[in-house]
Amino acid sequence: MRRLLGWAAHLYPAAWRARYGAEFDALLDDANVRGRDLADVLRGAFIMQMTSWKSYAKVAVAAAVTCAALALAGSFLVPSRYESTAVMRIGPLTPSAGSTPGVADDRQMWRLEQMQMQVLGRSSLMNLIQQPSLDLYKDERKRMPLEDVAEKMRTQDIKMRPYAAPRAGRPDPQAVEIRFDYPDRYKAQQVVRELVGKFIEMNLAQAQKAGVRGNLVLELIEPADLPESPYRPNHAAFLMAGLGAGLTLGLLVTLIWRQPKWCLQMAGFIGAGLVLALAIASFIPNVYVSRAVMRMAGPADSAPMADRLQEIQRQVLGRDNLARLIQLPRLDLYEEQRAQMSIADVVEKMRSKDLSIRAYQPSPDRHAQAFVISFSYPDRLKAQQTVAMLSRQFMESGRTDPPGQDYNLEMLEPADLPQTPASPNRRSIAVLGAFAGLLIGLATLRWRRGRRPQLTPAPAAA
Repeated sequence: MRRLLGWAAHLYPAAWRARYGAEFDALLDDANVRGRDLADVLRGAFIMQMTSWKSYAKVAVAAAVTCAALALAGSFLVPSRYESTAVMRIGPLTPSAGSTPGVADDRQMWRLEQMQMQVLGRSSLMNLIQQPSLDLYKDERKRMPLEDVAEKMRTQDIKMRPYAAPRAGRPDPQAVEIRFDYPDRYKAQQVVRELVGKFIEMNLAQAQKAGVRGNLVLELIEPADLPESPYRPNHAAFLMAGLGAGLTLGLLVTLIWRQPKWCLQMAGFIGAGLVLALAIASFIPNVYVSRAVMRMAGPADSAPMADRLQEIQRQVLGRDNLARLIQLPRLDLYEEQRAQMSIADVVEKMRSKDLSIRAYQPSPDRHAQAFVISFSYPDRLKAQQTVAMLSRQFMESGRTDPPGQDYNLEMLEPADLPQTPASPNRRSIAVLGAFAGLLIGLATLRWRRGRRPQLTPAPAAA
């Protein structure tokens, strides 16, 4: 025990050891030391280190090393995720005249984009998730709707991008890779196989429907692999995050230790700003956004298709049609606004602020256009019903094409029912409130310090 106490004494500052080291060693030789004495020596060493001018750096380094070790240990408790990859190539078997070798033309890329919208569509992924052989996302499906699980799968777990060969290091415009990550490596591989199979089946079906046999093909050049090792968690990233968090925590603890009154005042300002921001955010009504995805396509010689789409849009989004839609008994939109302003102003507000129609994906083919209809409203059911009715009107208007013009208007994704509000973002509002409280606190404390009376020394007696 005396040896442990001697080692613990080396944790004291060098100035203290130079002055009291010999006395401390003599005390150890004469005293009957116990286990409780070791805790007292360690506590005293910590207090002495905190009172030295180097305490900021020492505590920050110690906290950084401790948090880094904890983060690294915790990274091994995070569930592993495996990523399977497959590579496909799209290109003509018999290149058309004027085509550049090794470069996919616009028609090929458009076909790939259209297949991607259908294969990775919400309904397609929902069916894939519920396949008995896969049975994906069991825990997520207990907590959230299946539509949200499919959206998470599409936006977070599935990646589709141009393929870069390992040797060349540059993306191949004719090759694309499909990646999917999942905790089960066998299911990750099986999902990629299913997606590749759907792409190939859809490519053959579309080619046969269009009467194209040898001009367009989707070829599998690298099948779905079976990952041997997980690509997440990234232990190095956990280590660096632990170092950064520990460094910040160490500096904060030292600041609180040295200036507790100032830190308590700043915490009061920050807390007040946070509470005030949350109180203001609670009065802001929730706004839900529902959307639907549609696509219009025409024959190869139908250049006026964009004009036809704009004409349909003018009919559906006309003032008279929107006024009728707003006043339908089953919707009864903008009840409070209609009591304060004219129906024409309400329609203008709906068109300029709440209703949006935009391109879904930029397509290089000018003979097909996909677009999104979205509507924002405080009632999520009415938001979905409004988008559904607008989509139905688009479909009905698309069936009455002028003579000699054949357009195909199809629904890619029907109107969804939003589960969470799109605004307000209360988390961002709370962060802004806390930051505003911090700035106000700094300015207030500095102003108070400047107003303190300065004590002048008394004149010396003659």
